[in-house]
Amino acid sequence: MMSENNVETLKIVESKDISDPATPFVFDDADTHWHLTQLAEYCSVIPYQPLNSVDYQSDKDSSNWGQVLFGHEVGEERQQLINHLVNLYNHGEQGDGLLPPQQALLLAWLRQLETPRKLLNMLPALHRQLYYRDYLKLQPQPPVADSVILSMALDDGLVETTVKANTLFDGGTDTLGNPLHYALEHDLVVNTGQLTDLIEVNPETKLKRTLIALPDCNLPLGGQWLFTDQSGDKSSLEGEQPIINSVVASGQAALPVAEKIRNVRYFSHPHLLLSSGTRVISLSIAGLSKEIASTIKVEHYQQGKWVSLKNTSTAENTVEITLTPGEKPLLAPPNVAKDLSLPATEFPLLKLSNTDGSPVGKITSIRVAVTGAAVLFSTDAGDSRPNKPSLPFGSRGTSGSGFNIMSPDWLHATDAFKVTINPTWLELPSVGFVGNYEKYLSTIKNDNEFTVSTYLYEKGQKPAPISANIKLFKDNAEKKIPQGAGSGLPIAVSKPAYACEAVSSTDPCDWPWSLRISLNSLDFKADEYDKHSFNTVAVTVDNDQSTTITTFKIKEESTEVDTHPQLIASPTNVPHIGYSDPATHRVPAHLERLGEEQIHYPTFDTQAIKPTEQLSQPYQPQWSHVTVDFVFANIEVKSGELLQWTQGALGHQAEQKVSADAAYYSTSTLQVADSSPDAGSLCQLYLGFSQLLPLAKISLYWQLRTPLSHQLLWQYLVANNQWRSLDATVEDNTLSLSRSGLWSCVLPADAATQSTLLPTGKHWLRAVFTANADDKKEGNPPGNYPLLYSVTANAGKATLINAATVDDAHFATPLLADSVKTPVEDLPDIAKITQRAPSFAGKTAENDDQFNDRVAQRLRHRNRALSWKDISTLLTAKYPEIQALKMGGTDRSEKILVVMPYVSHSDNNDPLRPTINQGRLAEMASYIKSLGTPWLSLKVVNPTYKEVLISYEVSFVKGVIPAYGDQLLRRAIQQRFMPWATHDSSRQLTLGNRINYYDMLALLENQDYVDKVESLVLGDLATEPQQVLVISHAKTPN
Repeated sequence: MMSENNVETLKIVESKDISDPATPFVFDDADTHWHLTQLAEYCSVIPYQPLNSVDYQSDKDSSNWGQVLFGHEVGEERQQLINHLVNLYNHGEQGDGLLPPQQALLLAWLRQLETPRKLLNMLPALHRQLYYRDYLKLQPQPPVADSVILSMALDDGLVETTVKANTLFDGGTDTLGNPLHYALEHDLVVNTGQLTDLIEVNPETKLKRTLIALPDCNLPLGGQWLFTDQSGDKSSLEGEQPIINSVVASGQAALPVAEKIRNVRYFSHPHLLLSSGTRVISLSIAGLSKEIASTIKVEHYQQGKWVSLKNTSTAENTVEITLTPGEKPLLAPPNVAKDLSLPATEFPLLKLSNTDGSPVGKITSIRVAVTGAAVLFSTDAGDSRPNKPSLPFGSRGTSGSGFNIMSPDWLHATDAFKVTINPTWLELPSVGFVGNYEKYLSTIKNDNEFTVSTYLYEKGQKPAPISANIKLFKDNAEKKIPQGAGSGLPIAVSKPAYACEAVSSTDPCDWPWSLRISLNSLDFKADEYDKHSFNTVAVTVDNDQSTTITTFKIKEESTEVDTHPQLIASPTNVPHIGYSDPATHRVPAHLERLGEEQIHYPTFDTQAIKPTEQLSQPYQPQWSHVTVDFVFANIEVKSGELLQWTQGALGHQAEQKVSADAAYYSTSTLQVADSSPDAGSLCQLYLGFSQLLPLAKISLYWQLRTPLSHQLLWQYLVANNQWRSLDATVEDNTLSLSRSGLWSCVLPADAATQSTLLPTGKHWLRAVFTANADDKKEGNPPGNYPLLYSVTANAGKATLINAATVDDAHFATPLLADSVKTPVEDLPDIAKITQRAPSFAGKTAENDDQFNDRVAQRLRHRNRALSWKDISTLLTAKYPEIQALKMGGTDRSEKILVVMPYVSHSDNNDPLRPTINQGRLAEMASYIKSLGTPWLSLKVVNPTYKEVLISYEVSFVKGVIPAYGDQLLRRAIQQRFMPWATHDSSRQLTLGNRINYYDMLALLENQDYVDKVESLVLGDLATEPQQVLVISHAKTPN
């Protein structure tokens, strides 16, 4: 007999998807509570018959075994008892020894049944392991070894060497002490060639930009989108200059490199942007003797011409430029991009030359000192003009009050700098603060006890302390006139790590950051003075007054005597002991005299006092004016911030390492011409190599991603300004720069270093980008080119060899950059080994759940793509970056598979429209075709994203700012209708999202911060099989 609850339980078990490998198969998954409940219900239908009752007859009112075992009828009391028994079963230490024996016996039986129950439940897993491991001889997959990219440099004097495959490199040890050895996968030819230039040219947008001007130069943080005006981490690119006359149309003669001026050094730097004050710029020049220094000429480019700077002085190794307050600031040349005779920069441009024509040495450092700079000034009291009288610490000079300052010149600081504030004090006390506050409760021992603290105030952030206890006044322990600190208020400023732009406000608090100076805990005691500004009373107490009285004792036989004596005054004002009401009590008849006793009592004298006649008035801190000086200390060449060029026979040649920020600027005005008819209007990427010999092998590692695939034409420059094909010697693992990978070629013997197209002394390669036919068919917009992170020369790939013995924790986290620096065995020809990026492609060993999942799926599809479910399983297993996929299209002759990647694996930069480039899509289609039938015609494509315009008007609840409420609504709409846009999403989604008007309305109305939805308008919601809807233009009125 089976109860209804048994049937329900079976239905629940049967409803589980036992075909899902992630769902373990369990024969008996019932817990103790279920067993006791079922037993109670079953026993309730079995009548209880005592052993000695032969004539027992059951009826409706007779007892049953459920009552015998559980003591209660079916109901709440029995359920409470069952819960109590379950608790005792799970927590035996809570037993009190009062449990009825029949219930204790039940719990003991259940405990005994646990062993056979566990054995029964182990059967499915044991059977599966028997089948998987013993019969099919399958084993979990071992860990996947990670790989690193290594670049190598030769010893001095060598030209080329070959590092053989399987050469081991030391990566340290894992957490268990196991060695990490990485083996080179292929022979690597290391030569003296250096990638010195990487130039991109887009004739359509007239863009030319030098990304790399010297070896080892990093691209902008987040990468650089090629041939566009965007970097990987910024919406727009600063310092970008359009190219004019630098790309010559096909068929025209190439323009020669300008050779107008020889031995001229150009210099540009952010610290030259100085707006006011007396500005002293010191340039340290290598090898500048006193004799040569006297012939140095410094000019500034302004308004289309060079203007000599008059106030210049020279000393050994130093040129000093002085700009007086009346002179205009140095400005960046506005039309530098249109003048091919100038280097491109967005900072002021100086030209240094010798009158005798001798070369000017390298500029090794710059120092800038500014006195009397005009700054933005704002006090808590509202003063905003530093050259006028002001109250820097308010009208009361209380602790915490202060002022903020900021200068636009500080936004371009590349390192820490020093600011000095020089105030001129007004109306200082004539006796010094020691004498002025000597009658206050808290006195001043020295004038220099008044101090301030400085903070870096970033808008919207908590002020960060810079320095504390800066003295406002000089040392003065005597009653002399106070004097301001002789060296002013010095502040050592560390520039914020992020780039800032100037704003139009004159309030420094509105700028991205400013300096805050506030008074410390010792203030100017205005509050203490106010507490004593009203009349008070001084009280004088005298305790020396006394008198003598006679004391008595009342005998016991006396009655009706007041037992509460009081101290009262006699007519002579001498206190004595008496009784408060002698008229209502009989005076005792028997008193016994005890003796004389002396009593002391106080007297009081009062006098009104006016404290303001006793205390000096507190000082109100005030300035007549304040000046600000600042110094940018010596910035050395190794900091990578200098931008300088020499003008010679090779044109403008950048000589200093360019920083990540400086990489935005075109560091040479190279004239790029093209003699190939098919490349005149196409994007081109030029690579310049120095110190290469003919027939040398070039090995590069490209780290990039790209939204669209392009067909590339690789060419090299030969004599007579001609480009020839390089494709015959190219080994490309990047799928035509569609993914990160190794790329190599052999430089042909006829490659030239002398040309009028590009700077001489270098070998030049170029890649000409042509659109893929598939991309054109899909209607993708032009201009979707690679996002380039880095290019590494003399690079090879090394893979971990002993992955099976390495701790799994190693594969969970990539090996950090610069971990591999040395070979296991000495390589005599190699001077340096560099690992620029963390390791990649490592994977931990397969655990039991992953093993069971993989084998179950393999047994289902047999590694054959015969059905839609097989294709889906195979593709997501091979390419885990796929977030969603579906079968699209109606053409029976060709199957269309639509795939959407996770945003973190997308090849474009749009989280709402993630895509995979055509190279990877073709690779996916080829993989499925290799597992399908010969008649399978399959194409893998990206979704077609269709915009749905939405317009709504809502009223927010009281207290919600409309702009913030609109931001929350946008986020809610995205999470509900576009969940794939989350970067860390790990769930599988279903393509073909549906948007319903009422679903959208319900979403808006159900937000806690929305009071009422006034209107809602949605655009066309119809979709095709390959389309995914993207909501745009979601907005609320102001």
